[in-house]
Amino acid sequence: IPGEVVPVVTKGIFTFTEKSFSGEAGPDVGDGFVAGANGTFVAAESRAASQAGRVLAKGTHESKPIYLVQFNANL
Repeated sequence: IPGEVVPVVTKGIFTFTEKSFSGEAGPDVGDGFVAGANGTFVAAESRAASQAGRVLAKGTHESKPIYLVQFNANL
């Protein structure tokens, strides 16, 4: 967008809902994740070079899974 500032996340800790991840089962604590289709993320079992971050904690809110994730450009 000409003349607009677009923020880009390079590191930080965020809370994601289950809709942030594609697939039937979301990632487990300690799993990494990579960019997926349609603006979602996909769990990655190993530390791939394209890994965007990792899951620090998993819980529920109103019976729906939520994830505390860490983005870090230097994983």
